[in-house]
Amino acid sequence: MAKGKSKLYKTPEEFKAKAQEYFDLCENGVPMLDADGNPVIGKFGIVYEVSPKPPNQAGMALYMGFSSKDGIRKYREYPEFKDVWAWCNLHIEAYNNERLYDREGVNGAKFTLTNNFGYSEKQDINIGGQPDNKFKVEIEIVDEA
Repeated sequence: MAKGKSKLYKTPEEFKAKAQEYFDLCENGVPMLDADGNPVIGKFGIVYEVSPKPPNQAGMALYMGFSSKDGIRKYREYPEFKDVWAWCNLHIEAYNNERLYDREGVNGAKFTLTNNFGYSEKQDINIGGQPDNKFKVEIEIVDEA
């Protein structure tokens, strides 16, 4: 935060409560409301809803009243907010881990986990049947000129 600028959330508990609201909204969706605050009901009596959506840092920052992701990320620098920041990121990471197991979400989940959570895709190739089997390759360059 800029020097002298007060925090938007004074305590980790306040921060966590607002983040939990965001995660609940993402998981459950909400009824769509008209201008008077009443649920929008369709032709056959169906209440229209805003679908559940994937939790992410940008969405969490907007919901919690920040004007940028940098604003919310500053909280990880405060020792008293370190655990709650880790808790929030764990929610987002867990969601993406779960999406690895469905056809529609796997590519987005892989991208997010790789770019935001330090995951990597690697392949170990074992030649010779033993886990620690090492081999040496020598290459000789011959000039045929």
